[in-house]
This record gives sequence, structure tokens and C-alpha cells, in this order.
Amino acid sequence: MKKKYIPILFFGVLLAVLAIVLQVFEYRYYIGSLDTDIYTTVVAAIFTILGIWIGINLLKKKAPQIEGTSKIDHSKIKELELNEREYEVLKLISEGMSNQEIADKLFLALPTIKTHTSNLFTKLNVRSRTQAIHKAKNLRLIL
Repeated sequence: MKKKYIPILFFGVLLAVLAIVLQVFEYRYYIGSLDTDIYTTVVAAIFTILGIWIGINLLKKKAPQIEGTSKIDHSKIKELELNEREYEVLKLISEGMSNQEIADKLFLALPTIKTHTSNLFTKLNVRSRTQAIHKAKNLRLIL
């Protein structure tokens, strides 16, 4: 059996067991041998524990993997002939900063940032900031 099916099988068995447990409690509730408060508490506890467990396991932040490695390819930066300032602008663009925010952070004029951005687009052969970020990540210029 492939490893990718193990979690599916586990969740299937877990749900089946929970369904059986709930059916037993529901049966005992209907025949009157189980108090309403106990029945409600058991059902609430089961779903609370299950919800917390699923939330913890499914919402774990996974580290991004770019083409099997997370290291920056410095040779590609040299190959594209990105100078230090253009590379710095690229990193700030990838952080979601506007041209004005980049200019303020680097203590440069807005037209200078626009020139660096234009040079980046030309060197990366892209037409937008989004394309530049995507291509830079694929080329491992940024993480």
C-alpha cells in the first residue's frame, strides 16, 4: 500500500469508530438509560477533541519548497547580471512593498526605484511585479 493512502485509511477508520461510538450513545439515550446531559457532553467532547486534532494537523504551516531546495542560486543572479541594488529592490517587491515604500526604505528617489524595477523586468523577461516574483522564485533568486 502506498504511503499517501495511509492518512486516508486512518481518517476512514477513525470516522467509522466515532460513528459507532455515537450510535451506541444515541441508542442508550433513546432507551432512556442515558441522561440528556451526559449524552450532550459526550458528543460535544468527541467533536471538540476531533476538531482540535484536525485543526492542529491540517493547519500546520509547511515550509515552501522550491524545486527541491531552499537555497538561493547566486550563480543565476550573476548570470542575469542583476546588480546589488536591483536585487535588493527585487527582494522588497517580493515582500509586497510598493515603489514608494521601497524608495523610502532605501533612501532613494521614486524615479530611481522605477528604473531599477524596469531593469529587473527586462532582465527577467517579465511584464509585471507578480510575474517577476514568480520567475525569481522559480529561478531561486528569492525564497
